[in-house]
Amino acid sequence: AAAPAAPALRELAHAVGCSTSTVLRLLTALEKKGLVEREPLTRRYSLGPRVHALASARSRGADLYARALPHMRALRDQSGESVVLQVRAGDQHICLAQVESRHEIRRHVAVGQVFPLTRGATAQVLRAFGEPARGEPEDTPPSLADRRARAAGLPRGLAAVRAAGYAVSLEEREPGVSAIAAPIFDAHGAVWAALVVSGPAQRFGPTRMRAVATPLRTAALAISREQGYRGAYPGLAEEAGQPRLASAPTAPGEVRRGSRATRSAPQ
Repeated sequence: AAAPAAPALRELAHAVGCSTSTVLRLLTALEKKGLVEREPLTRRYSLGPRVHALASARSRGADLYARALPHMRALRDQSGESVVLQVRAGDQHICLAQVESRHEIRRHVAVGQVFPLTRGATAQVLRAFGEPARGEPEDTPPSLADRRARAAGLPRGLAAVRAAGYAVSLEEREPGVSAIAAPIFDAHGAVWAALVVSGPAQRFGPTRMRAVATPLRTAALAISREQGYRGAYPGLAEEAGQPRLASAPTAPGEVRRGSRATRSAPQ
């Protein structure tokens, strides 16, 4: 990043003290992840689009993180499941923060993990209340995930999500994991962040999702108000204190481990 011009392969190999073949293997792996990119004509390397997306999301999400964290902890305690703050970066969304469930088996998302804006509850919310993904039509044929959600009486499809103020995912993006997401509005009414509750599908199914929907939207509204938003929140009849849920059994500890629902060691 400090070099006056984008470096070539030999320059990078000399700078790190490794062979060109070793550096080329590393660069190829980074390029596949979008972390670096090579200019076809000059064959010089620069930072890739994913690095810029991460930096942009982190920069504008710093204040949001501080405002959201107390609400995320309260929502975790109400729902019994992991709560995640996601921010949009182009046609992707990135995990900015997570408060993990106290259950031994729980959903884990790594902070900084990047997801496409094509599947899942977060993707639906960000597309419904923000700009659609590039090249994606507003209306698409119903998928299996759409049919499962609608059969359970849950909103599915961008129009339904806009009316309800939340979206759901029943094992759509990852087998065994379900999630419900709600938009966070900024002072101008724009949506580039979402609040998400997720957990193992065997415990966090449609019935539990319906119970969590109002506390989730209430928390998202509270964060939106702290962002300066003064408009109405879709799906909420009135502003009220966060409703109480029947507490799910919990186990002590907030341990981050793995990339899916995990079991922590006994406390």
